[in-house]
Amino acid sequence: MARSTPSTRFGACVRALREARGWSQAKLAEDVGLSPNHVGVIERGEKTPTLETAQALARVFGTTLGAMLGEVADAKLTGWLARVHALASAVPPTERPLVGAILEAIVRHVADVETPRRSTAAAARAHEREPSR
Repeated sequence: MARSTPSTRFGACVRALREARGWSQAKLAEDVGLSPNHVGVIERGEKTPTLETAQALARVFGTTLGAMLGEVADAKLTGWLARVHALASAVPPTERPLVGAILEAIVRHVADVETPRRSTAAAARAHEREPSR
């Protein structure tokens, strides 16, 4: 298994943010002033970008370099939550209500699917505890 380094984590973040926008490496490269090959090298963690390039990438994505490096204010935001936080911080302000509504709909759907399962299991446990007549 490949070792996780700051370069590989940063590269994975660049790739996730780029793909979340539906951008090609060529489009990102043009926006930042790099070659598409250089973007690929950064995404794979093969090369560490200069500070200037890293800042330019953060600026193009509308996020902070700290967020791209996985630095979050809340220590509970690790792993999957940190990735969601980084992606959410990159959502343009005009699209945030839509993204919030989508996440809320997913949570409600999961709750609706899980509630019948819990109710059925609770009823079965209660039935087992009832004395036989």
